[in-house]
Amino acid sequence: MRAALLALAALLLMACGRKPADPETAVRATITAIEEAVEARDLDAVLERLAPGFRGNGQQTAQQVRGTLQAVFLRQRSIHALVRVSELSFPTPDLAVAKLRVAVAGTPLPEDGLLDGLNADLIDVDLQLRLEDGAWKATSARWSGTGDVW
Repeated sequence: MRAALLALAALLLMACGRKPADPETAVRATITAIEEAVEARDLDAVLERLAPGFRGNGQQTAQQVRGTLQAVFLRQRSIHALVRVSELSFPTPDLAVAKLRVAVAGTPLPEDGLLDGLNADLIDVDLQLRLEDGAWKATSARWSGTGDVW
């Protein structure tokens, strides 16, 4: 289950959307949108954020992501996530690079930020997105679990 949650957390971070004037706002908004899509168990909404040549951890394709998500959605009745963007940069106008921290749990995460006693996985994610035809699409993601939250 932990490996599936790690893959799921990386997918939480895949983002795309309409291009508002501010690229940072657009990327942050789409990260939130994908987080909500995973919590809603909307497989299509997640997958449409992946670029055709997407690679997860260097080798996982979009089709493998589909299979992983389907398995997670079948096993988990409830999925909750808390995503924090620790760094966001734009090496070029159509390329975004983000470092994220993601907590994933089967029960709602506290909105007050107090995570004492919470049973969740914590995942660090390096995400790369490219602006394609006005939509941010994930081209690659690398993730690693760091154990239980805080």
